[in-house]
Amino acid sequence: MALSDFFPRSHKHLQDRPVLEVTNLTQLPHFVDVSFTVHRGEIVGFYGLMGSGRTRLAKAVFGLSRADRGEIRIQGRHPSRSGRLPKLFRTGSRSFPKTDAC
Repeated sequence: MALSDFFPRSHKHLQDRPVLEVTNLTQLPHFVDVSFTVHRGEIVGFYGLMGSGRTRLAKAVFGLSRADRGEIRIQGRHPSRSGRLPKLFRTGSRSFPKTDAC
C-alpha cells in the first residue's frame, strides 16, 4: 500500500480563502521577494543552509522583525504591527524553534 492510500490527495482546501498570504517580502540582504500562500489545514516549513535567511524570514512573518518591503495578509486583512503575532496565534498558527538535526 502507498501512503496516498491512507492520505488521499485533496485540493478542496484550496477553495477556501487563504489563512496567510505573504507577497514579495524582503529584508535585505537576508531574503528578497519571498511569496507564499497558506490555506487552512496546511503545514508549512522553511528550510535551507545556515545563513540562508530562513530564521529571519520566519521572524518577519511572525512580526518579530521588520521587513524592508512586502505584504502580509492574515485571513485577507493587513494586520497592525502591534497585533500581528497574537492574531496569528488565534488563527491556529504556531512557530517552532529551528533544529539543526537532519
